[in-house]
Amino acid sequence: MSELREEIERQFVAYGLIEPPAEIDASTTKTPSAPFSKDETIMVENIEAPASFDEKFAADFKNLPPEWQHFLRAHEAKINQSIDEYVNKLQSYAWVDRVFAEHKERLHQQGFEKLERWFEGLAAIDACMQQKPAETLNAIAICYGVKPVAKNTDAASSGITQEVIGRLCDLERDYHDLREHMQREQYQRLVDLVTMFGNQTDASGQPLHPYFNEVKQQVFNLLQTGTVNDVSEAYEQALWLHPAVREELIKQKISSAAVEAQKAKQASFAPKGKAEAPEKELTLREEIAKNMAAFMD
Repeated sequence: MSELREEIERQFVAYGLIEPPAEIDASTTKTPSAPFSKDETIMVENIEAPASFDEKFAADFKNLPPEWQHFLRAHEAKINQSIDEYVNKLQSYAWVDRVFAEHKERLHQQGFEKLERWFEGLAAIDACMQQKPAETLNAIAICYGVKPVAKNTDAASSGITQEVIGRLCDLERDYHDLREHMQREQYQRLVDLVTMFGNQTDASGQPLHPYFNEVKQQVFNLLQTGTVNDVSEAYEQALWLHPAVREELIKQKISSAAVEAQKAKQASFAPKGKAEAPEKELTLREEIAKNMAAFMD
């Protein structure tokens, strides 16, 4: 820096812009005190980029103001917490898949390829037991190769004790309660998942899914019916299922295509001159002299 300053002062003197500096008596010159002592250090907070940032955005993260860095890290921590909560909820129902897996081979032979169909069948039995218990028990007996119970035969004479009937009733009631509980949990899980997806924003606080409010119901229906299993995919399909949103997206695509076509047309008629040879790299002294000459013209 001292050499640069001396060269600039020399150019100013050469063009008569300033007076030559007077000689300074070294004996009367005081050495300025250092702004910081050797023991003093400047603490700079180093905030790591969120783990989900790719290499490009992670490199730019350090250039953001500290308040933005703290906001982005807190925002990612909140999202990760929500994801962990949903994962924990899903893991709490792992026992259902485990029970189905234990009987998978037998159930497949009976035509139950999916867990949902098995539970639907049990729910149907539960409904029939509430309406026609005797007929339902006879149907179950026939299904499992057991001698049906005669209509006019009481439970004691047929070998079905009150204890067995009570246990069956308890089992059906527990299953009915479990099924209703699981349906409520699944419904609430979908509501929370769709709501969290719609509330996502970018770094500037703008919604990541601008048409979410218009297609929210379609997104929920697609997930609830099992048409799609991913909320992002459901959102993309819902955009084109909603007439007004579909029309708006088509207009945007047409407008974007027209702009790109106009740019391409203008580029094709742009004059193409010969490429200029790069200037010779100047030394610091030559660069200063060149700039001073241009300034004085």
